Amino acid sequence: MRGKGVRAATAVAVACIALLAALACGGCRSEASHAKASEDGPVAVVLVHTKSGSELDVVDLSTMRLARRVKLRSLCLEIAADARTRTVVTAQCGGPDRSADDAAGIYRIGERKVRYVELGIPNPLDVATAGGVALLVHGFERSGRLVTTRMDVATQHVLGHGSLGPGALAPLAWRDGFIVPEIDVASDPLACSLVAMDRDGRASALGSLDARRAALVAPEAGAAGPPRLILSRASEPGSDASWSLARLGASGIESEAPISALQYGVADACMWGELLAVADADGVDMSDPGDTLWVFDPGTGEQKLALRIAGGMPAAVASWQGRLLVADGVSGDLLEYASDGRLRSRLKLGGAPVGSAALVVVP
Repeated sequence: MRGKGVRAATAVAVACIALLAALACGGCRSEASHAKASEDGPVAVVLVHTKSGSELDVVDLSTMRLARRVKLRSLCLEIAADARTRTVVTAQCGGPDRSADDAAGIYRIGERKVRYVELGIPNPLDVATAGGVALLVHGFERSGRLVTTRMDVATQHVLGHGSLGPGALAPLAWRDGFIVPEIDVASDPLACSLVAMDRDGRASALGSLDARRAALVAPEAGAAGPPRLILSRASEPGSDASWSLARLGASGIESEAPISALQYGVADACMWGELLAVADADGVDMSDPGDTLWVFDPGTGEQKLALRIAGGMPAAVASWQGRLLVADGVSGDLLEYASDGRLRSRLKLGGAPVGSAALVVVP
């Protein structure tokens, strides 16, 4: 979940991760089953970066084996899944200047290639899907506001463009639409607003609060429940930031609990059954990017587990049927944890050391 306030750092982090991974371990072990991989059942799709560019690695969740690699035409920093059509949507931002891209990739699980939809606006950086509609947020401004694009996933038609504030963070599917945190970058201290958007592009305010960073967390794939909001509270100069975990309701934040373990930030987070898993990493200083995944009680903020990836970085996380999947942004491995925190398997992706960027589960 990469927000506008850290987009530049994310782009640097991707380059640093790929460079560090190219120098890192080349022989990570795999503990996965020797059964044949299939794309017919539930899969995990990992966005990784190799020496030759971005790709989607499709992993059979029943065997934890690699089923397919699909090359992408340009740099991509975020992906989203549409479970109904078993489709992954990519935000093809490309690189700077002439290497910039302006497309959404459409990859249907089991196919050999990606279809691309030209959006007419450059640099899509973030994407979320809800009710068959993809919302893409571009790193491109008009009249001081970030441009958005809505696209029908099934028909691959652009439905229209809109805008969000310049401090808009990564969107999340919510109530058959979307919710987006917006940081007011001009305020001191920074303030965060919550914006709800339906599939037709209509937006409404859910309220505001004092926060200098925010990360949205969805319930476990296929499960009901409220989204959560991890907040980095404003702090006095020279002091450490304080973190809290908020529960969202129909009219905004309903409750809030402090969390004290985070040190680096939130590279990604997900609900893991009844618990909340948070990747404590920033990926900016790759000599010390953060290597711990914390597991909290979402109601109280109490720490339940600490999963440390020695020499690695938890870059992206997802859960499925009691298991926790973690993409290591240093080695390029996909790690699978049991509900008690035990490491069940480790799968090397990409065919070469890679830096992981995003991870989704497609039932």
